[in-house]
Amino acid sequence: MAKAQDILNYMREVGTWVNWEHTVDRVIVGSAEAEVQHAAVAWIPSREALKRAMELGCQLFVTHEPTLYSHTNELDSIDKWPGAPEKKKFIEDNGLTILRCHDTWDNMPDVGIPWSWAAFLGIEGQPSASRPYMNVYPVPATTLDELARRVAARTAVIGEPSVQVAGDPKLRVEHLGIGTGCACFPVAYREMGADAGIVCDDGTSYWQAIQWAVDQGFGIIRVNHGTSEEPGVAAMARHFAKKFPDVTFHHIPQGCRFRLVGV
Repeated sequence: MAKAQDILNYMREVGTWVNWEHTVDRVIVGSAEAEVQHAAVAWIPSREALKRAMELGCQLFVTHEPTLYSHTNELDSIDKWPGAPEKKKFIEDNGLTILRCHDTWDNMPDVGIPWSWAAFLGIEGQPSASRPYMNVYPVPATTLDELARRVAARTAVIGEPSVQVAGDPKLRVEHLGIGTGCACFPVAYREMGADAGIVCDDGTSYWQAIQWAVDQGFGIIRVNHGTSEEPGVAAMARHFAKKFPDVTFHHIPQGCRFRLVGV
């Protein structure tokens, strides 16, 4: 029977780009020796997702984002977040092991976060330029607002029916930057030859990078962090299911992490 450690060992084997002395990819809570028949895979271990994993009879929860509200050294900073120690105890009391797969999956070729995101958006072909965490793709010539509408039609499926747009609505877009969560930098997209780029709300601020983009005539489409990474998390679940056929992997969909309320 597979153990949590076996899955971590596989991540270490394939994740040659990860600095394994300084990475968040590790067992966060629970035992690496836990035997696994059922595993949950989700973007973030919210209380709701944890309860769903327990309903599914999971021994393991593979998460992309933090469990205890800090990106690194989660246990070292646990006392800084009210409720974090109780959340950790809740996980332990229910016999669940939390394994984080972040640095490995952000750069996993072909199926990692940026590639799965591009595929979900219907972007075809190979990038015209690539850097760690970011790719630029040639796209059929269109305007910024028309491109944004196409993106919104896809993100609506995972809970975000409208996207934020900054820049000239009629800006001609022929090369689009697509990146990984918070690692979506308009300056880098422009250097890579893009006319516009998709960024996420957790990683790009209006007073800085987005204002630079608008001033420079560069188009911005902004989506929720969870929206942009949900396709990659689903791909992670499918990938692990193939590699560990004796374990049933349950993808717990989350998608956009907010809802809009208007008058």
